[in-house]
Amino acid sequence: MPSALLIEDDPANQAVIAVMLARCGYDVRTIGSVREASELAKHQFDVVIADIVLRDGSGEAAAQAIGATAGLLFISGWPVSDLWDRGLLPPSALERQHFLTKPFTFGELRERLTQLIAIAGQSVHEDFGGREAKVPQVVAARDGWVQAALASDCPP
Repeated sequence: MPSALLIEDDPANQAVIAVMLARCGYDVRTIGSVREASELAKHQFDVVIADIVLRDGSGEAAAQAIGATAGLLFISGWPVSDLWDRGLLPPSALERQHFLTKPFTFGELRERLTQLIAIAGQSVHEDFGGREAKVPQVVAARDGWVQAALASDCPP
């Protein structure tokens, strides 16, 4: 089973995206900070999905801390223009289209993962049959929303 590291500091987004990755056939490990990423420097992951703006730094710094180069996908709820203007968006993320803006759908995530892992000869395992679910960008009632999202929006 291919492995995925999700670096996301929002617990609700982390929970929903982790389910998406698991449904794609990944063994998922989640962390929420650059500090936690530095503790994983010797671990290898098939894909790394990193939120660009973390509470203690950037997704790019977290990815560098674990030595991720291939199979790297950046995500953010910030508009691309704001990230670019503030110097937060790694140029390689746009050049290789290794970027997704939250909220995104299962289909969008699956498509990006397929692009990322095609080079390594892996495949995305789960067929979502055209069903899609949005990842919440801002969650007011975190637990209730995550439970509702997991119960109703995820493919069987």
